[in-house]
This record gives sequence, structure tokens and C-alpha cells, in this order.
Amino acid sequence: MVSMVQRTADESAAIKAFIETHFDAAPVGVLADGDEQTMAEILAYVEARFGRMKYILGLAIDFTLLAQEIARLDTAFAPLSAGDEAASVFARYPLVEQRGERQANTLTLSVGTATVGIRKFEERVADVFHAMERSKYPSAYVYNTGQWKKYLDLLALCFRLSPAGRQTVVGRLFDFGLEHLDRNAFFGRDEPRVRVYEEALSSYPRDAEGENGGLTFQAMVFGFLRADHHHLEWIADKVRTGSARQRRFGDIDGYSGLNLEVSAEVKDLDIDATNKERQLGSFVEAAKKHQFLPMVFARTFSQEVRVELEALGLVLTDNAGLRSLVARWDWAKQDIALYSMLHYLAHIEQNASAVRRFLKFVAERDDLHPCLV
Repeated sequence: MVSMVQRTADESAAIKAFIETHFDAAPVGVLADGDEQTMAEILAYVEARFGRMKYILGLAIDFTLLAQEIARLDTAFAPLSAGDEAASVFARYPLVEQRGERQANTLTLSVGTATVGIRKFEERVADVFHAMERSKYPSAYVYNTGQWKKYLDLLALCFRLSPAGRQTVVGRLFDFGLEHLDRNAFFGRDEPRVRVYEEALSSYPRDAEGENGGLTFQAMVFGFLRADHHHLEWIADKVRTGSARQRRFGDIDGYSGLNLEVSAEVKDLDIDATNKERQLGSFVEAAKKHQFLPMVFARTFSQEVRVELEALGLVLTDNAGLRSLVARWDWAKQDIALYSMLHYLAHIEQNASAVRRFLKFVAERDDLHPCLV
């Protein structure tokens, strides 16, 4: 059986590096008489059992490498003849059956004063298959190698090969694995999805004809709060609607049941000592009296105002800070903010032209975004 698998460049490199660890980099010569027949028997043996026990593939490689390593250590090594059994191997290279006081589980043979076992081979085999994105190859190398006694006929076949046959069959066995083990499937995208909400914070024009000043920024902040505190219920109204008349503390209030947890003031302007009191005075007073988390969103805060308000427990977020926070979000969280921004424009502000303008911006960035359907 000859594999029809086409290796990738990475797969070829991984298999080549593995083989060169155990064989010379240069070709080891021509196949001996009978090698093709023996390799066909090895591959047929593996194929017949592979559906039930995938580790049989690794054992065939392990047994072949065992023969190769013994041949390196013993210049008098000779392949088995047709009809010879595994007992002939053990007669020349005694089986190591004890490790201290424990019985040896894996296949290890004595070669003079040295020992050679298959467990390290199997670890490397698993590593190579996993590196080639075939994670279904069993990684339980202790169990895999512990099954060797069941397959003494396969061991005898692997010990019949010439050096060229051993090198060739290892490559063919890897090809068998590539052909019969599914490549790991990664369900992802070739290109990252466009982070439209993040781009809106950076480049979407906030002022437009037919839109009240501050409308866009309040929609952006509403989207931010809905995504970042999704466990709260959020109440807001149109810009330029007094929060006091609506029994709100800030422009946007977040509730957990009956309790006000967060209140946010949204100011699409620069806050400094000259306008702090006019813009935030009443909100600061409310924050002092009531047990909620007070937030203020603005273009910028002067250092003086920032120190003063943060000392009172207010959480201040300027344009740069808002963009920095959102840049850490995954796409799905950003998309919640985008939909919440649209909700604000369409159903709270009820400004159709503002909705159309923002949808045009979305389409320019991502013409396949679901909100456009």
C-alpha cells in the first residue's frame, strides 16, 4: 500500500528532522531484496488495526527505530530472515524485565552494556504528529508502549528490514498517519473582523446637521455602559432633556432592580476650572448624597479638575481613556456597544437621520455587518 498523501512543507520538514535524528542525513542506500514486500506487510498490518487502536502506527515506527538503534550499537547486527520470530531478537538482545524493584512495562533490550527502549521513540512520534496538527494521535505513550507484547509478529517484521528499508518505512508510516488522521480544524477567520465601534470612537464625526450637540457622544457612552455593565438596566433620554425632570441623577442611569448602581454624566466638551461648576456642580452634589458610582465622560479634563473630582470619588473618562478601554475588548463586546449605540439613536433619541448617518459609517468599514441587513 502506497500513500497518496501530499505533505505540506512544514510536514515534510518535521518528518525529515525526525528521520535524520535516527538515520544519516544522506540516503542510506538501495532497498534490499524483500524490503518492498516486508514494508507492504507492515503497512497492511497497521491499516488492519488502525481503526480500533491508533497506537499501532506508533508501535510500528517504534519497533523500526529500535532495530535501527541496535544496529548502531552492534556492528554485527543482522536483519531477521523471513520466517524468523521475535524470539530470535530476544535471544541475541535480552529483554529488560525489571527496573529496580519494579517490573518493566515497556519494551527495552540489552545491547552489550547499553539498553535501548521504545518509550522515548513513542514520545517523539506523538510530538511530531501533534506538531503536524494531528492531535487525534494518542499521546498516552506509557499505555501505547505497554501494549508491545501483543504485537510480536509486527516486531519481527520491522527487524527484517535493511537500513534503507527501515528509513523508507518510517517515512511511509508517517505518510499513513497524515492520510488517516484528520488535521486539526481551526474555525476562524483569515482576516480579523472590523472593530467598528472602536473606529467610531476614533474617527466618527460627532457633529452633523439635524443632530443636537452631544447626541453622538451620548449614544457612544450609552453603548459603552451597556456593554461594560451588561448586568444593569439602563435608563436614558434624549440629549437636552433635563435629568432632574425625568427623575434621573445623570444623563444615563444604571439600575439593579430598585437600586441605582451607576450614574453617568456625558459632556462632549473639555472640562476645566472655568466650566466645571456649571457643567457638573449639581451632579457632584448628588454624588455626595447618594450611594451610587458617579461617572463623568468628557473630551478632556484639566489636571486640576481631575484631581479635585477624583478625590470626591468620581470616575472620569476622557476620549483617550475611553478608546484605551475599548481597545482591550474583544470584537463581540464591542459589537454589543455598537448595537446599543444604534438603539440609543433609533429608539431613545429617535433621530432617523442620525441612524442613517451612522449606518453609512458602518457600511464604509464593514459592508457585511449584520446591522446593515
